[in-house]
Amino acid sequence: MSEPSSHPWVGTFGSYLLCVKGDSAVTIKRVRYEMPVRPVDVDLMVREVYEDSSVLVSAVGEPPDFVDGDPALELDGVFAPMRAPVRIDRPCGSPRYEHGFTELLFVVKVDQRGGLLDEVRLDYVVDGYPGQYTLELDWRIVLCGDAIGVDAGKAYCADT
Repeated sequence: MSEPSSHPWVGTFGSYLLCVKGDSAVTIKRVRYEMPVRPVDVDLMVREVYEDSSVLVSAVGEPPDFVDGDPALELDGVFAPMRAPVRIDRPCGSPRYEHGFTELLFVVKVDQRGGLLDEVRLDYVVDGYPGQYTLELDWRIVLCGDAIGVDAGKAYCADT
């Protein structure tokens, strides 16, 4: 996400849809991530949508209003802080968005250094099965700033 002129600033990242395949519910116990460039703060939110709607890829600001109340970012659904454990029983389906969805959001506050979250992992248990499992998300969350070098994700930033 490109760096705005004022600091500190917040970027929100979504598109992490939480659903289950089969009949068993899942309980997310913990969300872990590495921070090669440490943000000022990271909050996790869950967005519950009950109708056909768009997912949030990324936006400057934080839900529900984002920056300047941009009407293009008026998103359906209910936003709530994610407090583990979180039970997920919404089935994965096709078409994916027709009956709504549950979306995990990362709300990241940074200063002029920027921020980088990497190696995101969701630790969870499945009803009726012993043990804990981990889902690794193959995504990087990059908020541009002075500390974002080439190895850390500078290629994502507008002024490389």
